[in-house]
Amino acid sequence: MATPGFAFVPRKLAKSVEKPVKPARQVASSSKIAKSTHAKAGEMYAGGGDDSESVRARRQTGRLKQKESYLDDGAYAALLELALSDHALWSSREMLEIMETNEDGFVPLSYVTSSAPAFAGMTPIPPELALMRCIKSSSVLEGRMVIAEPCQDAWIGQRGGSSAGQGGFEVRRKDWTKVRERIRKYTSFQWDSKTIYVENLPHSVRTVPAVYQFVRELLADGMGPGASQAESVQSITFPSHRDDKPGAPPPTKSRGFAFVVLLHVKDAEHLLQRWPWSLDSHPSQALVDTPGVVAEAVELGFRCLSKKEWDRLKMEYLSLQRQLLEKTMTSSRPGPSVRVLDAQEQALRQNYTEAKETPVPAPAPAHQTTLPYPADCLVFVKNVHPETNKTTLRSLFTHALGGVASGAADAIDYVDYNKGLDSCLLRLTAPQHARALVALFSDRKITQASALDSEGAPPAGDTSIEIVLVQGKKEEVYWEKVPEKIRKQAVAKAQGVFEDAAVHNGDQGAGGAVTGGKKRKRRKHG
Repeated sequence: MATPGFAFVPRKLAKSVEKPVKPARQVASSSKIAKSTHAKAGEMYAGGGDDSESVRARRQTGRLKQKESYLDDGAYAALLELALSDHALWSSREMLEIMETNEDGFVPLSYVTSSAPAFAGMTPIPPELALMRCIKSSSVLEGRMVIAEPCQDAWIGQRGGSSAGQGGFEVRRKDWTKVRERIRKYTSFQWDSKTIYVENLPHSVRTVPAVYQFVRELLADGMGPGASQAESVQSITFPSHRDDKPGAPPPTKSRGFAFVVLLHVKDAEHLLQRWPWSLDSHPSQALVDTPGVVAEAVELGFRCLSKKEWDRLKMEYLSLQRQLLEKTMTSSRPGPSVRVLDAQEQALRQNYTEAKETPVPAPAPAHQTTLPYPADCLVFVKNVHPETNKTTLRSLFTHALGGVASGAADAIDYVDYNKGLDSCLLRLTAPQHARALVALFSDRKITQASALDSEGAPPAGDTSIEIVLVQGKKEEVYWEKVPEKIRKQAVAKAQGVFEDAAVHNGDQGAGGAVTGGKKRKRRKHG
């Protein structure tokens, strides 16, 4: 029986033959995809790249801008060693607990890069594959890859699932067993004895990895090869500069100085002896011709100081700063040196003693003076509470004047005080208020029991508030620094108080001026 012919013939069969058949697209295997992905990640991390038009186009659009900001393998190895050093684990209890929870002492690599202070402020973080390559080159660290079965959410494609079971990379110290035994025996006193302050770092040594390598090379110099262990440098921090804003995060780059914490006391002593703080005891200048970091350190005057000495010098500096501020406030004009300031302070104390022993002369009538400031209206106050404020001081002296001077509420014009000092200057509205205040505190012993004491209390010891009238050149120099508008207002206030007092006492010598002042008062309150 013959086979019947096909009832259906494909349409355009002839045309399909004429068209060349496109070759089937080959589907790359998973291994090739992985190799390609790793190659691209390594290429981006290493800073290299294809010079093809597509890569250049992407670079122009900004997709590869971060490619240039990656560091080399040695820098990331240094950061990882600092992040897992003895000092870092002793300082970070949370990381230490994570490592102790794991029997082998491993910690997720992603946790180290996100929480360790050594990686603070660093962007972008390189891929973990690149960091694993850095860990392999380290003599202190070792890493491993964790492969875990994905959770059910990952299989069904849900995004809310946890990635805790999806594996990753982990890192630990090779000597974890020894580290675990000694880590809790450290104390802050021990770390302070191993901390040094370094200054005049070379211009090429301004990052944490650069300082890390620089200090290690200096330790090897003079101690022989192998004397400095890989973990000898434990921590590197950069102090804040005086120009930094208050509350700003710690700087990530040095301005020529840093704190370095070492593992052994002998390493700290070696650097302190080799690079002392006094430049007269530095290594010979003949070492400048020696290749390496030693020559650069000698040329720039690199020097070290122990943490204990640094704290002592800091306290001396703060004490000197406070003394200079006090002398600037109490002396007539700042001198060019400390010696001149001491002489001015002695003169001021002598004037204060004379003012206490001799009566204060009556001031000239305010309406007859030709001075550009109100004379005898400025007093210097000593032994107030260092933590007080202007409002409390105004209330304290107003309260003291309440029983001895009329118009005490308006007697104090301005309180010139800086927080942290135990002295201030008072500008009063009239000379009689200044004389009354000086006489009051000469007869009575009053002190501030606390920073907010606005009434005064009997002194517990020999220290009490002392007030002296500022006159002569010191008074003139002070008012020269006050703006002209404020000086004129102070003169007007002093003249108004004098005219009011003249009316009250029946003084008719300046009748026209006094009468005018009284009319203005009626219009103001009427």
